[in-house]
Amino acid sequence: MQWAARKKICEKIKEKKADYVLSLKGNQSTTHEAVKDFFSMDEKELAKYGVIKSEKECNPDHGRIENRQYYLCTNLSWLENKDEWPGLKAVAMAREERTVNGKTSTDIRFFLTSLDNIELVKKSIRLHWGIENRLHWCLDMTFNEDYKRTPKGS
Repeated sequence: MQWAARKKICEKIKEKKADYVLSLKGNQSTTHEAVKDFFSMDEKELAKYGVIKSEKECNPDHGRIENRQYYLCTNLSWLENKDEWPGLKAVAMAREERTVNGKTSTDIRFFLTSLDNIELVKKSIRLHWGIENRLHWCLDMTFNEDYKRTPKGS
């Protein structure tokens, strides 16, 4: 989705007195890189900006161990295009480590949000993941999607 369209969606969401948590991806290069660079600072530097860090969550389940930690920054003085986003109050980072069969992988994701409460941001990120998982399960079970083999390039 184009950035202009996402900004209009944010505007509509705020008009309805609701909040948003938008995932930042590499194709939104300028904002994504700025937020990624910001969160790459060490803990002392992040503390100067008032970054809030959640408690680490550990969830052993289905033969894997998942550790999650969330970061939220409401001081956006460093973000150049912050005024382009209706209702923007913070940027967030989710750091997730997953260990399966002794191998650990790390996933780091970044977000723009109109929320300024780390617990609500955490909940929103986790609920979105749950929705995606349920939709994939539904596609797999209803349409046998995992067994559909479309030749590459089709």
